[in-house]
Amino acid sequence: MATDFYSRQDTARTSTTWLVVMFLLAVIGMVGSIFAITYVGIEIYNSQAKNSRGIGMDPSYEGGHIVNRVIASDLSSDLAYLPAVISLLLIIFGTLYKVSVLRRGGGTTVAEGLGGKRIFPDTQDPTQRQLLNIVEEMAIASGIPVPPVFFLENEDSINAFAAGYSPSDAVLGVTRGCVEKLTRDELQGVIAHEFSHVLNGDMRISI
Repeated sequence: MATDFYSRQDTARTSTTWLVVMFLLAVIGMVGSIFAITYVGIEIYNSQAKNSRGIGMDPSYEGGHIVNRVIASDLSSDLAYLPAVISLLLIIFGTLYKVSVLRRGGGTTVAEGLGGKRIFPDTQDPTQRQLLNIVEEMAIASGIPVPPVFFLENEDSINAFAAGYSPSDAVLGVTRGCVEKLTRDELQGVIAHEFSHVLNGDMRISI
């Protein structure tokens, strides 16, 4: 079994790399779109401004009324950078703030934020007891501390996650659907996969 979850590390590392790449591409795409939309808006404005240029502030009489015709001035295309830069800064500072908040609570904050409740060793629920046994087996096989396990009782889907900054503060989250719908061997495979995230350190992506 040890060979099984160690062999999952390459797959986990590849998945994490793609997640990071997609996140960066999403940020670049959003900031680029904001710049492009603003730039096009400025160009449209400048084009209309050129067509409206005329007499300027010189008054002319039309139907007995004095009319002031204002020359519309061009907007600098450099202004298109302003909203894009502001958006990028908001993303950066928002990310840093979120990281600082989660760093104080680590994986526990993530698990509790998703509605998870910690399973304690004295639980009388047989399915939860089985889950803890599997986690303890994986921890012994991988040579790391037994992580706290959080049970997402309201989640009927089959899912699990690992979160934390290091194996010493990692936590595991497992949905009710995962525990109830999978056989012990299948559940063991899921937990082994999550341990590969812990061992590889890519559980930080959950933070």
